[in-house]
Amino acid sequence: MKIVLQNILRDKKRTITILMAVILMVSAMISLGNLFYGIRNCQSEYARSCNGYYEYSYRGKKQNLELIRDNNYEIGATQFIATTEVPIPIQLQACNQDFLRMNKMNLIKGEMPTNQQEIIVEEWVLQNLGTDIGIGDTIIFDGKQYMIVGLLSDSFYKNKKEMNVFTTFFTEAECEYYIQFHKKNNLQNQMNEFKNTYSIADSKIRANWEVLESEGVKVPLGKQNSNFRGLISRVVFDEYDLVIVWSFFAVFMIYSIYYLSIYKREKDYGVLKALGCSKGRLFLIIFLELFILYLIGFILGNILGNIFTDKVYNRFMETFLNSNISIVDFQVNLDVVKLGFTVIGILLIIVTFIIVKKIYKLNTVELIRQKETRLLKKRRILSEKHNCLIYSIMYRFITIRKVTLILLIVSLSFGGMIFLTSQYVLEQIKEQNILKIKSDLGSGMDYRVYIGNTDLLNGISTNNVEEMGKIEGISEIHPYNYTLGAVVLNDKQYPNEEYFAPENENQRLLDMTGGICTKQSDGTFLLRTNLWGYDSQMLDSLQEFIIDGEIVPEEIETGQKAVVRLSMDGGGGYDNICIKPGDKIKVKVPRRENYENEDIFKFKNDRYYNIIEIEVAATVKAVSTHNEYFIDDSGIDIVTGNDVFKKITGIDYYNQVELKKISGENEEKITKRLSDIVSDIKSGYFINHTFEVEQEEKNYDQKIFIFSLMTMAIMIMSFLYVMNSTKYITHIWKKELKIMRALGLSNLDLYKMMVMTAVFYGVLSLVLICVGTMISTGVSFWILKKILFFYKARYIINWKYMLIFGALNVLVCVVIMVTAGKRAIKNK
Repeated sequence: MKIVLQNILRDKKRTITILMAVILMVSAMISLGNLFYGIRNCQSEYARSCNGYYEYSYRGKKQNLELIRDNNYEIGATQFIATTEVPIPIQLQACNQDFLRMNKMNLIKGEMPTNQQEIIVEEWVLQNLGTDIGIGDTIIFDGKQYMIVGLLSDSFYKNKKEMNVFTTFFTEAECEYYIQFHKKNNLQNQMNEFKNTYSIADSKIRANWEVLESEGVKVPLGKQNSNFRGLISRVVFDEYDLVIVWSFFAVFMIYSIYYLSIYKREKDYGVLKALGCSKGRLFLIIFLELFILYLIGFILGNILGNIFTDKVYNRFMETFLNSNISIVDFQVNLDVVKLGFTVIGILLIIVTFIIVKKIYKLNTVELIRQKETRLLKKRRILSEKHNCLIYSIMYRFITIRKVTLILLIVSLSFGGMIFLTSQYVLEQIKEQNILKIKSDLGSGMDYRVYIGNTDLLNGISTNNVEEMGKIEGISEIHPYNYTLGAVVLNDKQYPNEEYFAPENENQRLLDMTGGICTKQSDGTFLLRTNLWGYDSQMLDSLQEFIIDGEIVPEEIETGQKAVVRLSMDGGGGYDNICIKPGDKIKVKVPRRENYENEDIFKFKNDRYYNIIEIEVAATVKAVSTHNEYFIDDSGIDIVTGNDVFKKITGIDYYNQVELKKISGENEEKITKRLSDIVSDIKSGYFINHTFEVEQEEKNYDQKIFIFSLMTMAIMIMSFLYVMNSTKYITHIWKKELKIMRALGLSNLDLYKMMVMTAVFYGVLSLVLICVGTMISTGVSFWILKKILFFYKARYIINWKYMLIFGALNVLVCVVIMVTAGKRAIKNK
């Protein structure tokens, strides 16, 4: 122990350097680990607020509610009672207090039901019922009147667009049970134990995968993700993965700094070896020194890391999360601390073993004399080809230590490559998500008004649209027509029969349509298609999704041509349906007078339909509208102009309207006025989408911040490594510098050699940054396009940032090399 303490106290600068490296690496690891953990907790809270605060659900008898009680979980229960279409489609459910409590459905006004004819309703549902309905009013279900007695805060049902009202009185029918485990680790094991305890069949259990994924549970491989894309999607980089990767980097940095101390003490180790010190005792001496410094550094780094994360989390977390996500209180993840301490400790043992092995490779005389043997192995007469002493010496000393050279260049380049690649990926993700929002939410509009049923003879009138357009604060309004049609395909146009096979469809679609694609007696196929009417601006917005062809809004509005959205196949292509620009396709559209026929969407009797022929102007990957009450995106979409649509179908009503508000306008007034207008529309609903774009901006800022922190920490560690390696090189050069002085080289010549060496390192690092970034960007581009199927993935290199990193590396190398060499040069 005396030798260990002597080594620590004798070379104070080296000890402080190692200690600083440990503190920096540990504080960065703990900060990023806890920041990941905090963000994951916030995102988990968001996932629960959108999908329900439960992990699993199952169907069971009502009696189970009283039988199942445990402190490890909470069970909520609901039960279907009745449904009504008046004034809008609403479902009446019974629920217990645990269900309301776990889903944070708080009573904000009124009281809880005291009898079977009293109900409570969510605030957003009451808003959609209209301003004339409130507490004390009644809704009729199955001929019975139910009085609204209380108002609940909005729940996950709002995100799912499921309108429910609740009573607390159950019948004897089956219930749906929702399980929320108190411990959030090993959720699958907890559920297995639960189902085995209460003998619940697997077929009755449903997983809330959106919530489970936010807790780190991997979605099992199945039909939808059994390919390579599915495997990639299961790779989730969480705080534990970060700690493991960071631990390797931390130990590499500690080892690189500590190795100079080992080099300086080779004489001491040679003496110890001559005096009979065994490998085990030498291992203990070196490991204890490392471990003491590591223990002190880990404690200080842990404290500093947690203080830093706490400040960042509380001050900036609201910058990363949208207003719908509650900020969870900052918590230290002890599992991250334990894992980091253990992994680095194990790696230090391995490093100590490597150091001892290297020491024992040299004989005792070599250790005591501390002779540099590498220069003696391959003597070369450089003056035969070079007449400049400075260049010859510089070249010799750079190339003689190839491993040191490679590690120096890699460490200089690593931070830049990570930053440039992560910036490229994040920019592409941002563009993709903006396109996804445009596809899902009508080109990124703020509000959506829609008809919430399959009755196409009723909808949003032109007067309703005009009223919405007059709302103060609305800048844009875009109405859409809709009906369900069927396109006629021959066997060459429909090569992939398995894709639309009946077993791949849900029962609701089969009952409604008879199948998304059905074979006819003449050998042709009828593929169900969404037929839309767009205005010119929305037609133009489809340009970003083009697969092939050209979109000219004027041609489409006149009815000459149409745009077709194709379905993506399992490999990321669009070859399920062979429809190309220039093709003329036949579309069957129900006649207006036949819409009341319950089998109208099965397209069985030709006399109920009109057959129209349309030329395809372009094929696209996505459209700006969806109708989940029909086939959603299960078939294909055909888009034409609004006026042409009305001529083809005879339908005057609009099915959906998208609205955009002026930035900074009072949102409460707009939503109140929209609510009043929508309340007069049969089965009309509206949804506020303003938070989706906001959320995308927050997600992007969050990722940029985290990757910037990681890059900064890596670059600091890289510069520490470069500084240490440079000191190691100049320490070895001391004898040679004396010889060069004796040969007549001035200090200026020696400094010149140092600067040239530094520039050489900087230029090499720039080359590696260029090559590494191009390769990593190319791989990322391939993954985004071929595996994740981004709409518009592009291969882009940010040369500006690359040159900035290169210039920064040259500058840092020059400063470090000159500073480190100054001391060696001044030694007489």
